[in-house]
Amino acid sequence: MSELINFQVEPNQIWEEIETSTVQQAALDIGTAIARDINRSRLAAGLSAEGEEGPSPELLEPADAFVKVFGRPVRFLRKASSMGPTGFWGQAILRDLIWVHSNARHSSADDRIAAVSNRPQFAVHELGHAFENMLLDAVGQKKGRNSLPNSLANRTAGFFHLGRFQQSKDLGRGEIFADMFIGWVYDRWQLKNTNLLDGPLTDAGTARKKFMDDIMVDLIDAAMTHNKNP
Repeated sequence: MSELINFQVEPNQIWEEIETSTVQQAALDIGTAIARDINRSRLAAGLSAEGEEGPSPELLEPADAFVKVFGRPVRFLRKASSMGPTGFWGQAILRDLIWVHSNARHSSADDRIAAVSNRPQFAVHELGHAFENMLLDAVGQKKGRNSLPNSLANRTAGFFHLGRFQQSKDLGRGEIFADMFIGWVYDRWQLKNTNLLDGPLTDAGTARKKFMDDIMVDLIDAAMTHNKNP
């Protein structure tokens, strides 16, 4: 399997095995979502107007899908700097570099206490920012955030009800898109019945899902084309 994440540290910093496993799985989750949408698109394109199957298209595997979109393994660097006990945990510096500050808890035996090891959504959020940095190289703009309609440029509704699906409270379009990237990866949006983990979506949940489902295939294709012809 292709290498997806490269772990680095500043002096006196460490990565615990349990958190590197979570970050690697988060990258694979993204690859699974990319493969899901691209393969669905390729299979649909392989049908003739009469609905008959044409030649079998090449289908992507999750790890390969991640590398084709991101272009290279993404570095997660454990920083000695701290943003304080209530500060943010990470920053996507480049398309292939994410800083994780020392205030980001390594692990916790209690799932209610957020840590890198029990919040794959944190890594997915930061990789969502890295994906936008990739798009800046590919198409000259961060098209995900720039395409958000005003109706979705808020946090009033539409996100999955578990708090970990919103890694930021910031109202900037970039942070909102990165949290919607989490929703797209796991296909989790606001439910009418929040006592369940699956079921009919609210209108706001449906709107966020439709936006991401519609735009991500185009964004992925742009990134893959750029990486094929840099």
